[in-house]
Amino acid sequence: MASRLFEQREKLVKDTTVAQVQYVEALLAKGLFNFLLRPEMSGTEHLHQLLALRQERPASTVIIANHINAYDPLYLSAAIAGTLGKKLYPIWLPAKKRFFSNPLKRMVMHWHGCLPIGIGKDEDSLRSLKAIIEKVRDGDTICVFPEGQVSHNGTLGNDMGFVTFLARRSDLILLPIVLAGIKSFKTEWWPLLSRRRQLRITVGKPLYIMRGNTVNCIELLAHTGHAPTLWTSDDLSEKLTPAVIPKEPRHD
Repeated sequence: MASRLFEQREKLVKDTTVAQVQYVEALLAKGLFNFLLRPEMSGTEHLHQLLALRQERPASTVIIANHINAYDPLYLSAAIAGTLGKKLYPIWLPAKKRFFSNPLKRMVMHWHGCLPIGIGKDEDSLRSLKAIIEKVRDGDTICVFPEGQVSHNGTLGNDMGFVTFLARRSDLILLPIVLAGIKSFKTEWWPLLSRRRQLRITVGKPLYIMRGNTVNCIELLAHTGHAPTLWTSDDLSEKLTPAVIPKEPRHD
């Protein structure tokens, strides 16, 4: 009993620390982005729909976004903080294990809510997968880039299936967000510094996914703004977007 209480207290302290770091960083980044990138954001009403859906159907929120720049997590966090304040924090982010290569990087990444995921079945990756599944079942917020890597030409790649991995284990609320206008910063700094770039953020409708479904995140991102607000297993219709595909029945 005592160990359980200790674990709960430790989790609360960690979650609070991550939430505070993320929120403060998001506010600082928002000021910088407003100056350099003149962001244009559409679909903010869907963020408020998300809060209402979370009240109606408690489930973990999974933010999914295309990945065209190394700073995408900051853009997303700044956009969310500017609209909803602290209501979705902490936001946990699966990240490639190579970003945790030394103790300093590991500490910074953990402070920012990042969890190391590798390709193989190494101990750190398995531990992170277990932690992510527990956070999803606890109703925490997760951010996933379904492509699993940066798209340098700005086009959508393949869905690596991580959201489906989560959806097989728990109900989810998906929030699709599309980023545009900010690729190739590593090689094109002058357009950024001269304020010739404009960050465009499109927030799609929140989507409720029942446990056991398969999720086509790339299809959903490609049709952001045109997806149904709520999906259940009874909503099978050819008129609906194929972004969420029902699980095939078992044949025992």
